[in-house]
Amino acid sequence: TDTAYTDKRYRVGPKPDFDRSEWTNEKATLGLPFPNLPYYIDGDIKITQSLAVLRHLARKNHLMGESADEELRISLAEQQLKDNNGAFTKICYNPLFEQLKADYLKQLPQTLDLLSKFLAERPYFAGERLTYVDFLAYEYLDQQKLFAPQLVSQYKN
Repeated sequence: TDTAYTDKRYRVGPKPDFDRSEWTNEKATLGLPFPNLPYYIDGDIKITQSLAVLRHLARKNHLMGESADEELRISLAEQQLKDNNGAFTKICYNPLFEQLKADYLKQLPQTLDLLSKFLAERPYFAGERLTYVDFLAYEYLDQQKLFAPQLVSQYKN
């Protein structure tokens, strides 16, 4: 989209302390309403939270829904992907990961089936054109492809 931005990265110190002072010393000076990472500054607009940033960029670049049907499909897919990501994150950061992995893999085909049926023959989740929810879907499906390539590769859409 040729959207100009600065990719600012904050270093984290080595273990065991993982010093975050580079970020914590600066965050209160940026004028962010909810100082957090990631953040995006667009002129006078200052945004934190990944989804808020994504939606802002989607509005600027015409990647929101254009009809009530598209908006509904976007909302449904967004919330389903949020649930899916939450379930995946929950096992990934759990000390019992190896024990939880098998149960997660058992239910993953059902999750992928639902997404596949929702997408159906459409080229994109909202319908006939790319919207921001397709980026969320790509991120989720890419993670699942790394985690369980044999399952994800079974789906043509």
